This record gives sequence, structure tokens and C-alpha cells, in this order.
Amino acid sequence: MVPPPVVDRGGWGGHDEPVTIPAVPVWAEPAVSAFLLRAEAERNLSPHTRQAYRRDLAQFLDFCDRLGTRTLTGVDRRAVRRWQAQLSTRGFAATSISRKVSAVRSFFRDAARRDLVAGDPSIGLPTRKKPSRLPRALGATKTLLQRGLELDFDQFLELEAHAQSLLWHTADHREGVAAFRERRTPRFVGR
Repeated sequence: MVPPPVVDRGGWGGHDEPVTIPAVPVWAEPAVSAFLLRAEAERNLSPHTRQAYRRDLAQFLDFCDRLGTRTLTGVDRRAVRRWQAQLSTRGFAATSISRKVSAVRSFFRDAARRDLVAGDPSIGLPTRKKPSRLPRALGATKTLLQRGLELDFDQFLELEAHAQSLLWHTADHREGVAAFRERRTPRFVGR
């Protein structure tokens, strides 16, 4: 029984158009299934992560199949780069592209270790820089400024007190306090 197609709604900037995820091509299915079983056992992957890996590998290997590559040994660095570029032009977020490429890297690293391919075609691929996250305090400040125009002064003070109570327990707050005490520049991570 063939499972129904999976639909991915990834992307950015309001990109809501569904992307149908193809099945893993027949020529790659045994290697992908074996990889996912090993990864689940060795790295204790959650079912959700395993499904994401399968979707990402299915997209990539289907792309290779449409290029005319129908063996793992036929996949080269150029195919991986072309797929990476296609994802970008289709509007996928940098974080989604990074996750998809990471799945392909893990798969081919495992395939090279098991001598299924002569070399890992993903070695040396440039990694896309993930957009940095604003520290939570700046996000809260932005929200306060936007909402402040709608509220009277007392309501605004209540909202500010609530935001401060939430921010008190963040990693960035702890880092700010530690950096102040140690007289160094803080390294905020946005959490």
C-alpha cells in the first residue's frame, strides 16, 4: 500500500503554498530505510525527527532521480548544490534549508562509512547562515512599544511588569547578570 503524499508548508514571508513531498525513489529506499533504522538506534532519534529526515531525503533523492541519477554512487556535489539552490529559489527559509541539507549530509556520511558511495558528495558544501534571533528582551520591548500606543498609562505599566516577570527567567537575563558581574561583554542567544 502506497502512503498518501505528504504536504510540507515550509517557507517564509507568508509562503503558504503546499509542497508535495514525493516518496523515496525505489532505487534509494533500501539505503534510506537502513540509515533511518541505524540513526534511530544509534542516536535515539524521535519519530518526528525520523519522519523529517525521511521527507528531506525523499525530496533530495527525487530531485536526483529527475536529474537522471538513479544510484547513490551517481550523486555528486553538483547535484546537492543545485538542490540547495532550488530550495532557496522556492522560498524555503534558511533554517529549513539548513535542516534539509543536514539530513543529506548525515545520510551520505553514513553511506560513505558503510562503503555504499566512494565519497561523501556533501563535503565542503557551504552552510547557509541561519538568521540570528533577537534577544527576548528586544522582542518584548518591540511588543511593548507597539501595544503602548493602544493602552493607557496604567495598562502599559501592567504589561511592562508582566513582560519583566517573564524575562526574569530567561537564559539571556542570567547571561546579562553574569557578564555584568564579571565585567565582560554579554553573549546573548535569544532565549
